[in-house]
Amino acid sequence: MTSRRLFFNAMKEDLRHKIWIFALFGLICFLALPMPWLVMRSNMQADMEKMYYYSEVEIGRELNFAIEFLSEYLLAVGGFIAITAGLVMGLLGFRYVFHKNKVDTYHSLPIKRSMLYGVCYVDGILIWLLPFLLCILLTLFLAGGYVGRLSGMGIMIKICGLAGRNILVLLTIFLMVYHLVLIAVMMSGNVLNTFVNLLLLGFGVCSVYGIWIIFMRYYLCTFYNRALLGDVMIYSSPFLSACSLIVRAADTGGTGEFWAVLFCYFLTSALLGMCGWILYRKRASELAEQGIRNKAVTAVLRMIPSAAAGMGGWMIFIMLTDNMGGLTGALWKSFGAVLVSVFVFGVLNVVFHMEFGAFFAHKIQMAQTVVITLLLCFAFSGDWFGYDIYLPPKEEIAHVAVYDQQFSNRQASYMNASEQALERMKFQDEEAIYAFLERAANMKAWIVENREDAGSINYEKVDTKVTLKNGGSYYRSYFVPADKELLWPLFTSREYLECSYLISEESMPELYRFALFRDGQKFSVENAQAAAALAVAYNQDVLEHVEELLSGEGKLLAEVRLWGEKQRSGHQNVYALGIYSFMEHTIEALEQAGNGEWVREWEASEISSVRLGMHSDQNGKETAEEIVSKAMKEYGVKESGEENRQEDGAGSLQTLTSETDYYVYNGYGAAEDMDYNGTLVVEIVDPGEIEEILPYINYAKDNTNSALRRQYVNIQVIDRQGKVREGYFPKGCLPMKYIRRFAEAAEKR
Repeated sequence: MTSRRLFFNAMKEDLRHKIWIFALFGLICFLALPMPWLVMRSNMQADMEKMYYYSEVEIGRELNFAIEFLSEYLLAVGGFIAITAGLVMGLLGFRYVFHKNKVDTYHSLPIKRSMLYGVCYVDGILIWLLPFLLCILLTLFLAGGYVGRLSGMGIMIKICGLAGRNILVLLTIFLMVYHLVLIAVMMSGNVLNTFVNLLLLGFGVCSVYGIWIIFMRYYLCTFYNRALLGDVMIYSSPFLSACSLIVRAADTGGTGEFWAVLFCYFLTSALLGMCGWILYRKRASELAEQGIRNKAVTAVLRMIPSAAAGMGGWMIFIMLTDNMGGLTGALWKSFGAVLVSVFVFGVLNVVFHMEFGAFFAHKIQMAQTVVITLLLCFAFSGDWFGYDIYLPPKEEIAHVAVYDQQFSNRQASYMNASEQALERMKFQDEEAIYAFLERAANMKAWIVENREDAGSINYEKVDTKVTLKNGGSYYRSYFVPADKELLWPLFTSREYLECSYLISEESMPELYRFALFRDGQKFSVENAQAAAALAVAYNQDVLEHVEELLSGEGKLLAEVRLWGEKQRSGHQNVYALGIYSFMEHTIEALEQAGNGEWVREWEASEISSVRLGMHSDQNGKETAEEIVSKAMKEYGVKESGEENRQEDGAGSLQTLTSETDYYVYNGYGAAEDMDYNGTLVVEIVDPGEIEEILPYINYAKDNTNSALRRQYVNIQVIDRQGKVREGYFPKGCLPMKYIRRFAEAAEKR
């Protein structure tokens, strides 16, 4: 009882000396929580005397505003206050350890070290928590009365539960930062060392990890920057983890996954607190007013940050020397690495020893750090690990997953789409797998040996996950030649289609809206049943016309985008479906939904003219031959005088050979040359020529940039009503007679 009474008396005495901090936090919390609610409530249009006449939409809008205030606003502002309070209370509450005359006494009275720690620890939490809880309760009282009259007790219970959950989140954030500060304080003898330790502990792992990823991305051609890396980066820093928890609580709060994450964060903060207590118990009283004296700890805190800083110096000199090659470039980069590494190591020496003469106090460790830094830099630049050329034996490979952004209809972020595909797909054709991996692993050596030819080859970036039979796996982003014989066995497989093109049955109930895009126009439809029917028809067409779809054969009639309901996690499925002339089932589904006009092909009689533009730079001084050369390059024509033949969607060959001379050059039908907005334009108005080239014109844009698919040139189509529509002409299909007209137009200009 005496011990307990002494503890509480010590708490009261400590709080009496820190009452100004308590009052300051109380003022900050009041200005940050109840006051903004009162200001925003005064700006609302709601009149309580007329609330019984409000519609459900008006009531829902007001309730959503209150809920957003108590979730998003409370988390954002409360999180900032919690992080700040953790930093302030950790430093101010335990500042006595920095003074020799206060380490073993409390206001000149003897007291046990453990009791002194407990008093300051508990008071540090209460000084932030009590005013914060009081302001939260006041805000709930003010907001609860308003929303209760709008919607009754049900919504009040929901809001109180939401506020309680957010208080747990903010308490976890506070403890995480608070305990981290305590660890930094217990390792140090003064404030300067504490700040340095806090930076190293709070951002050190994150910084080392970041410089490691920078080197991986810069020097390793096949490095796959997984979306998971961002999560790892967050977990490596308590400060970033605190911010991440705020975002998670705002987006996914209330789910089982969120509570599991919150428990992990709370467990992490508890472990940090235990470390702080252990360090306090082992802390010598003589450490006060000194730097860090533990040799093992200081060696780690000097060498790792200095090596990471040296690697950063290497990258800085890459930019300063414009990545100079050869021996001279290697020397400059080495100089940058050594310079920065030695400087950081010396500064940390000065801080830890608290004297300027200690810059070179640990010469052997400094030399070891420089050697390690240079070895790491040269190991990355020369790929001494064999990262890019790694290839496991054929018999050890269980299955593979691949993803090429150019061959997918997923419109989620690139990393999320790639991540989902690689985690779901299991392609097991051994011959196709090993042929692909062997070619991919040897590409770097081939490029080095054939530097002159490497620039003329078209490549595909294929994200890859290889799973081994022993359960291990690795990820790569391979750049391989755009070779159908190599890639088509992978891309046309059912496994690949399910992850990159087909819409799963599980996702179909979520579809609620689709939009049609064609010749520069857009039309949106909110019809879940029609969207699901469209997805079923599209899947059937994909399976029946795999190669035509991947190659982009046939006429692209329209693009359809399908939207799924947004999940609590923030994820939303969006699909971009190219609708080609061979997709009979999809076209039929659109017709049944009343959108058949969007996939109908134009008749020649509907078109008055077609404008072909040459969009390459022109200075007006080119010769006719130069204009022809530029036009040939832009429209994919290989040699002058050749007939340009192209497969149509049915697989037959068509030839354009008409030499009719009836044409004009500008966009308005006048028989004269014109530079239209800097673009040389040839306008075709002859009905025979329009009928001749109309089958080649696509009505929607193919955004794929792959040598394995057709490429297109933007053109304009004018109908009989004078409306200008966008069109897309496939490269390699335009006859030479139109190419020569650009030269004739340029001569008359």
